[in-house]
Amino acid sequence: MNDILEMAASTAETRTLDGGQISRVVDRPARPGRLWADQHGAWWCTTASEPVAVGGVRFGYRVTSRLATADEIRRHHAGTARLLAVLHGEVHGDV
Repeated sequence: MNDILEMAASTAETRTLDGGQISRVVDRPARPGRLWADQHGAWWCTTASEPVAVGGVRFGYRVTSRLATADEIRRHHAGTARLLAVLHGEVHGDV
């Protein structure tokens, strides 16, 4: 059992890949195209999400992401601002 836990811990580490990509293990799958920010304020775009299993036991999802483009970040912030405006009743209609 300890071997499985050690393998799981080593698999869960965040890995920096070539070309501005990273790979990390998280609890839930992530939708490709989803943007997220890291603790340093860098924006990333999810490119793949695959189940991770050690010894036949699934314990998370390996999510690979690349640095987001400026256009992707602008669209993300514009969509968030519009959603907040609708939720606050400042804009009516479809989001």
